[in-house]
Amino acid sequence: MGNLTEEEQSELASFDREDQYALEGKLDNLTKGSANASKMQNKVLSKIGKKRSLDLNWIWTVAASMLLIGGLWNAFLRINSKKEFQSYANNSATVKEIVLQDNSIVTLNKAAVLVVKSDFSGIRKVYLKGEAMFKVTHDSKRPFVVMGDCGDIKVLGTTFVVDNNEAQLEATLVEGSIALQVDEKQQLIKPNQQVVVNNSGKMVISNVNVALRTSWSEGKIRFHEERLSSVVKRIATEKGVEIMVKESRLRDRRVSGVFNVTDSVESMLYALTKVTKTNYKKEGEMFVIE
Repeated sequence: MGNLTEEEQSELASFDREDQYALEGKLDNLTKGSANASKMQNKVLSKIGKKRSLDLNWIWTVAASMLLIGGLWNAFLRINSKKEFQSYANNSATVKEIVLQDNSIVTLNKAAVLVVKSDFSGIRKVYLKGEAMFKVTHDSKRPFVVMGDCGDIKVLGTTFVVDNNEAQLEATLVEGSIALQVDEKQQLIKPNQQVVVNNSGKMVISNVNVALRTSWSEGKIRFHEERLSSVVKRIATEKGVEIMVKESRLRDRRVSGVFNVTDSVESMLYALTKVTKTNYKKEGEMFVIE
């Protein structure tokens, strides 16, 4: 369900194959009395494509773990198959800063999860689910790799933002240089550039305003000559509300400004409607600009 606490994430991450029976016991307690438990297991097994003559306990343990922590299980296997990683989850309403062993600084956006290889003596490997800003300590002998679902970001020392999910990987370079690795292809990215690659391998590079793109790490929502529909979408995502711009002619209005993420939805909408000479109202749980 994606609602594990940071402590629970770390506990689950600590299990390996030798702990399968202990983990299975925990899962049994979770699904005890659930009419859907067997149905759920059969569905997962059919997706995996395994026959029931195999070790079902182990298959179900892995499959259930994948369900509990989303795409993170694949990351654990890619980093290391044993107890040599730790995870950090940002379940707070604000950003969360983490200092890694090499003094690299990672700023996690809300709902982001970072899985880190404990042994940083070789290649410094991490896996990200969600969005984060990286300020990587330079070390020419130890490359830093951010693993994503659609590709990997390789770097020696620099500052950049990564947003990763199952559908696409997005990387924005603030300073230094990074390379996006997708299968056998490698693409170098320059400062003030953003690269987006989807799960089919399609890659798009564009120039961006990094100050606007990284404003969330400062607790800000910055926008410059941005479409009103895009701005209200960012506000809606940040605040967890629904906002609709009623008329299509208003959606393309260009606006500039900056909000603190701690500002109320009402104060943000009030400012926007003053600038655009519009009005807003609340209809049920939705805010409407007209």
